[in-house]
Parts: sequence; structure tokens; C-alpha cells
Amino acid sequence: MEELLKQLLSENPELQALLVVDEEGIVVYKESREGLPFDPEEAAVELITPSTRIDEFLHDSLEEEKGLEEFIVFSRRYLFLVYKLVNETFLVAVSSRTPLYGRLRFRLRSKLKEVIKQL
Repeated sequence: MEELLKQLLSENPELQALLVVDEEGIVVYKESREGLPFDPEEAAVELITPSTRIDEFLHDSLEEEKGLEEFIVFSRRYLFLVYKLVNETFLVAVSSRTPLYGRLRFRLRSKLKEVIKQL
């Protein structure tokens, strides 16, 4: 898993960190670049609570089978992307804000099956 996360970081210069986190906020895997002005683990853990709540809402209220697939948060300088994996685990990507975020989303989504397979 570490090699896959390293590869994704090297192929996407706007990515600052990639983390696999469980529903309780425990970081299972992490790869990040140096120099972030915040702790990417803390950011990922903070994003899990709203992600799990949205997932529950989609399941319970809208009766969607898959629930949450992707959750995106834009800040002034960063982009946070959360993808639901399997067994209540999430991939959290921290990126510099970029107008080409659609390309980044495509690249991350294309690797989700590999990430899931390695879990």
C-alpha cells in the first residue's frame, strides 16, 4: 500500500498527502510531502466524522446501497478529497488548490480499485 500511495504522490505534484483512515479516525497508511503547515493526520481524522455522517444519511434516509462515494472540501489554499473504500475505511487526499481538480479526481478514482485490492 505504501508504494501505491508514494506512486500517486509522485505522479500528481499537486497532492500533498494521502491517508487511509478507518471510521474511528485511526490512520492505517500515510504518505505525505514535507512542509505542510498543518498535520495531515489531524485533517484526515477531522474529515472522517462528517464523511461517516453523510454516509449514514445516504444509507438511512435515501436508501442508497453504496452511500458516500466521494466528499470534497475546498479551502482557500487546499482541496480535501475523501473516498469511501471498504469495511468503513476512507482514502483522504490533501491537495494544493488547483483549477485542474477534475483531472486529479479522475486520477485518484482510477486508482481506487487498486487501493481497495491492497487493503
